[in-house]
Amino acid sequence: MIKASKDERIVVFDASTLITLAMNNLAYVLHDLKNNVSGLRFVAPESVKFESVKRPLKIPQFRFNALRVKELFDSGIVESPDILSISSQDINVEAKRISSVVNNYFFCEDKPVGLIHSGETDCLAICVILNKRGVDNVLAVDERTTRVLGENPENVRKLLRNKTCRVVFRKKGDVGNLDELRRISYIRSPEIVFVAWENGFIKPKTRENLEAAFHALQFKGASISEGEIRKLVSLAKKK
Repeated sequence: MIKASKDERIVVFDASTLITLAMNNLAYVLHDLKNNVSGLRFVAPESVKFESVKRPLKIPQFRFNALRVKELFDSGIVESPDILSISSQDINVEAKRISSVVNNYFFCEDKPVGLIHSGETDCLAICVILNKRGVDNVLAVDERTTRVLGENPENVRKLLRNKTCRVVFRKKGDVGNLDELRRISYIRSPEIVFVAWENGFIKPKTRENLEAAFHALQFKGASISEGEIRKLVSLAKKK
């Protein structure tokens, strides 16, 4: 096992992003990115492997997609955090602490709202550990709640209020407990596809094809708005 160098960039994958890419026949871009972009490494905890491979392999309608994700692990494209000298014990300690904060951050009818599960919590834990070590990293997660929680917790409260009932913050003194999550960088499958397109790994390399890929992701797994699609396509037009 080796520690990640500060010249590397680690992408920590949640199950949601791996599943979205696989459902849209785009898992192959991770091969191209890993093998052609210097210093790029992909990791995912065991809980993500369980959610995206081991559990769906037992369900006939999800088995084909699970096999696509399994190939990413089997080929070494997506690696275990062990390769970065991050043990399961390290992850468990951080994940337990993060879960105790996040899943008690909002209340609905005087009961805490469970916002994230083991896969997302473990991914957040890995990012926190890497940030403490000064290693460049980003969390790839298509699941909206986890991403918005790190970017703007107030928006999570609004989402929950619309879906359920009156949701309130914990005591004001506890709000700062999410500071570590705010220091995490987040991306989704559309941003990964955009980088792959820029590097010529998605063919034909046309803006029409890129926009079509974004809409495919939008309807199969990724939380991306029409406005965000237009913005990404406009960035492509400037290059």
